[in-house]
Amino acid sequence: MPLEQIWVDANYKETELKNVRIGQPVTLISDFYGRGVKYTGHVVGLAPSTGAAFSLLPPDEGSGNWIKIMQRVPVRIVFDPKELDEFPLRIGLSMKTTIDTKDLSGAKLTTATAEGPMLATDIYSNEWAEATKFVRNLVATNLQAVSSFGGLSSLAAPPSSTHTTASQ
Repeated sequence: MPLEQIWVDANYKETELKNVRIGQPVTLISDFYGRGVKYTGHVVGLAPSTGAAFSLLPPDEGSGNWIKIMQRVPVRIVFDPKELDEFPLRIGLSMKTTIDTKDLSGAKLTTATAEGPMLATDIYSNEWAEATKFVRNLVATNLQAVSSFGGLSSLAAPPSSTHTTASQ
């Protein structure tokens, strides 16, 4: 992940999203640098569902009692790239975000769909070649060891033993 292209997924309560629109400006403060460094960015999208809807094990109240739980919806925010050059961030840091909701002209939901991957890396491109080379060397070494013991047929058959009985 290129660190100059990172974003924030801010999880806002469902009651806080009424006036959030795509394109609105955002002020961000990282716990990493503290209040002395403020980033600017803008909203690029709102998730189509809450985090719980796509979780591996969604919450389920099986007792029959209904309990209202405030849901959170991810809001994707991108940074001004110049600020990231001066104060680089790391993936997974905590941020405080404030969205300026004065301008309500933007869309409420993201309408664009991705045509392909947004980012790509070739970090694993050599992985299969190296794994194949390792396996071939391992098989060749094992075959060589087996042949020094007389081949595969000697390993497959149990050793023969001679048993004689004495009679009087």
